[in-house]
Amino acid sequence: MLDYFPKYLSNNAITFYLLALLVVSMLFFDAAMPLWLMSFGVVSVFLFFSGSNYFSKAWANINTNVFVRNLFLCAFIIRVVYVIFIYYFNNSHYGYYYESNPGDIGFYVECGELMAKYALGMEDSRGMTWVAILSSWNVQFSDMGYILYLGFLYMVTNMFSAVVLPLILKAAMGAATCVFLYRIAARHFGETTGRMAGIFCMLQFNMIWWCGSMMKETEMIFLFVCFAENADKIFYKEKASVWNWILAIVLGLSLFTFRTALGMVAFLALFCQVVFASDKVTSIGKKIAVGVVFLAVVLIMFRDTLAMEIANTQQMSASDYQQTNMEWRSQRAGGNAFAKYAGAAIFAPLIFTIPFPTVVYTMQDQEMLMMVAGGNYVKNVLSFFVIAVMFFMLYKGHWREHVFPIALLCGYLAALVLSVFAQSGRFHMPIIPLEMMFAAYGVSLMQNKHKRWYIYALCFEFVVIVAWSWFKLKGRGMI
Repeated sequence: MLDYFPKYLSNNAITFYLLALLVVSMLFFDAAMPLWLMSFGVVSVFLFFSGSNYFSKAWANINTNVFVRNLFLCAFIIRVVYVIFIYYFNNSHYGYYYESNPGDIGFYVECGELMAKYALGMEDSRGMTWVAILSSWNVQFSDMGYILYLGFLYMVTNMFSAVVLPLILKAAMGAATCVFLYRIAARHFGETTGRMAGIFCMLQFNMIWWCGSMMKETEMIFLFVCFAENADKIFYKEKASVWNWILAIVLGLSLFTFRTALGMVAFLALFCQVVFASDKVTSIGKKIAVGVVFLAVVLIMFRDTLAMEIANTQQMSASDYQQTNMEWRSQRAGGNAFAKYAGAAIFAPLIFTIPFPTVVYTMQDQEMLMMVAGGNYVKNVLSFFVIAVMFFMLYKGHWREHVFPIALLCGYLAALVLSVFAQSGRFHMPIIPLEMMFAAYGVSLMQNKHKRWYIYALCFEFVVIVAWSWFKLKGRGMI
């Protein structure tokens, strides 16, 4: 098994990205991205592939505690440097901190600030409680967690900063996520694969990019991976502490307050582990204990609320909501006329790979998509290893040894297929760390006879990038 990321994987991936960028820019010259946007993609691709090759070799033989310390510090430094850069860049480029398409940021931040001001007496509360504020702002249960977090943070820091401090904390959470993922991967696939997975997360630009946004993605990824790490300990260690049980329960429930589908998948994965995992991995007694404890907690604490949220999600999946939404996307101002043809039948075969990189310029609202083109390219390339590993484990019968992480990954991807967000990179973020883990395992199994298949995958990715660029422009009438 390979214990590092080989240079031939790194060099070929970089070469194909640069070639695709050059060809697309020449074919669609009038819609070529400006150099400053190109630089985001080029730097992120070099950072990941060259960095994975360097760090996986440099850190291969160091002490485990030293590795964990290096992984956290390096990931934190990378993210803090990016946070500082993007803070000043956005203010200079857009005239405000938020990215090209702020989305729900104003809603999250303003509501959190208002809650803190009422609590601190900066506003005349007139008897307003946090519950009343959430209700008056029509905050959905699936957004409540992040807004409560911001309100509490602003309150305890006496409104010190609405942006800078949360971003620094996001950098710390992003770095901790790398460590949690390393531990899960090492527990399942061995120390060297675990280290490679942690390094992949450290250098994955999409994970870095969201640390510089005031959206809720970084906190949600942190909670999800922290939940997975603690639940995984319960299943895959002989003895799990009471603390692991408490954390798994609290974190699992908290996921519903960030994204309903994510909470549903988390508990579905627990169920899959109880039912399908090998008894050699998780004893029957532990399976029964986990099933009883988690089911009892959900029913006692959140029965009515969760039932309503789950029912709404199921109703949307079963209706024609997806097709209706896609038709709206094709007809709205700045929309893509081809969007109406998208649906579960299109998304399902590609769900491990999408979203594709946007390497042509369409409009300012989509500049954030162009910034993460390199990160999406990395995800696309590594999906080759993820898909290969899924078939490998199925063929060898090893899947029963890793039911829990497989269920988390595949369960969430299945939920995306049935939603209107399958092509949205933001909605793929929670399971990016798990994809990095399975990709690392795939790389560790790489042999010389597999090299040609990797080149075929890169050729396919090259064709996809060119075709996706045409799709983006043609659908908007730009060519």
